[in-house]
Amino acid sequence: MNSYTLTMAFVVINALLALVWFGWRLARTVPGLWMTSEQFNATADWTRAGPHDQPPMSHAATTIDSSLRIINVHLERGETLEGFARGFFSPPRPVDWNPTLSTLKCPLLIAVTPHRMMLFEVAMLDGAAAWTHPNALKVLRLCSIGYDAIEYLRPPKRGVLGTSGALRFGLRSGREYQMGFLGPLFSDEGMREEQRLAAHLRRIAPRFASSRAPRTTTQRAA
Repeated sequence: MNSYTLTMAFVVINALLALVWFGWRLARTVPGLWMTSEQFNATADWTRAGPHDQPPMSHAATTIDSSLRIINVHLERGETLEGFARGFFSPPRPVDWNPTLSTLKCPLLIAVTPHRMMLFEVAMLDGAAAWTHPNALKVLRLCSIGYDAIEYLRPPKRGVLGTSGALRFGLRSGREYQMGFLGPLFSDEGMREEQRLAAHLRRIAPRFASSRAPRTTTQRAA
């Protein structure tokens, strides 16, 4: 075996070891990354958004403004908003690993009212509209969850610098969701609304069996 072959073998072995190490670190960094159950962070059955689900097409100074416009379209008469936040699925869905120009790092908009939770999958606008309305968002799918449909709720814990920890909850239907929050440190309004949302979820958490450990994929399969 010549020196070139030995060198290449050394390079390949080290590359494989590096990949294994990277995968291990990624799995440690993103808890539950390898969860593959169709019941976890599933959005296929969310309602596809139509024209009536979109906010008015007008200039939005920030994505906070655009988020609020989306929520206002879906608030019922007399319904009050208890907070909202931009977020992401944790672990990511398979589609979240295939970014496009319109795909967001934080594709979720979460809003809470006294009676329900509203989840919106959002994206940036496409084409010329992206240039004329750079902060505008469009709704791809949406889901409204009444609190009576929730089986357990683990609300976000307080984080550093006013940020919020992960939210995890399970539905009586068997679906489970876990999501993190953007934590907009440079937006006072965005941070204030995220903190309002987290505080509201902590207030209502005692209604649910939050102390019960969430079912794992293995337990569901048993």
